[in-house]
Amino acid sequence: CVVLCCIQHVVYIVLHCIVLYLTCAVCFLQGGMYVFQLFDYYAASGMCLLFMAIFETVCIAWVYGADRFYDNIEDMIGYRPGPYIKYCWMFFTPATCIGTFAFSIIKYTPLKYNNEYVYPWWGYFVGWLLALSSIMCIPFWIALQDGHHPGNAERVQLLVTPADDLPKTKREQQDLLAIFAPEEDDATANKRGYLPRRTAGADRFYDNIEDMIGYRPGPYIKYCWMFFTPATCIGTFAFSIIKYTPLKYNNEYVYPWWGYFVGWLLALSSIMCIPFWMLYKMATTQGTLRERVQLLVTPADDLPKTKREQQDLLAIFAPEEDDA
Repeated sequence: CVVLCCIQHVVYIVLHCIVLYLTCAVCFLQGGMYVFQLFDYYAASGMCLLFMAIFETVCIAWVYGADRFYDNIEDMIGYRPGPYIKYCWMFFTPATCIGTFAFSIIKYTPLKYNNEYVYPWWGYFVGWLLALSSIMCIPFWIALQDGHHPGNAERVQLLVTPADDLPKTKREQQDLLAIFAPEEDDATANKRGYLPRRTAGADRFYDNIEDMIGYRPGPYIKYCWMFFTPATCIGTFAFSIIKYTPLKYNNEYVYPWWGYFVGWLLALSSIMCIPFWMLYKMATTQGTLRERVQLLVTPADDLPKTKREQQDLLAIFAPEEDDA
């Protein structure tokens, strides 16, 4: 079954790439620039992006919740941004997007190639089809979900409520542990199994991907993360060092020595941050060399739990009782 799913996934990707190639190949023909202008003016226009941005900001600030999004930001960067950011999500950004979208509709003018060539009526029709192909997905999906749920006010309330199986934020996890876990030291808690299983590396990233897209990708993706991608990056990096040649402007002008020195300073200013930070953490962490390395390559205990870890946690703590 797993092999069949992988084969179907590969076939889908191949067919998808073929369709995209044939669609883009139209732009390579003699009149390809005219077609490309239609794509650029309608399909990739600011009007389509603004329409999506309006729903995105409204959903994040008012449906998903600005406070919950605040907790997610805190989990990612380690602190809560200023309160003005919250009001930007809730009021300023949606109002700006709506105003700009309305202005772009009012000031709309039909496309003219090079400000001279006027497209035929069916050209503008194709352009608006390209624009609506992305815009109409949102209202169609809203209407579809609204038709699948019974009730009137109840279904609206249900559709604008975040799902119960969303990954818990750190604050929610702490509240959950405060309810269920007794006050014991880490050794006792680990011995009695109060803490859920901890995964690391590619397996943990697999769980994160599953939380985001709803299913686990094929196993070959895991081996790409673990072997193929690092090997490709290391090989490309080594090849670029071996084949390095000093910069020449327009293949003629040779920079002075201090010019190359400034260039390498610019490159090392970003490259050396990683080894410097590693050395700093090694020097400031207590323990033997092996203990420090083991500690520094272990994921932090306060990372947001994946859905699998949350299920394990609930299975440990929550007794099998009815809802009452």
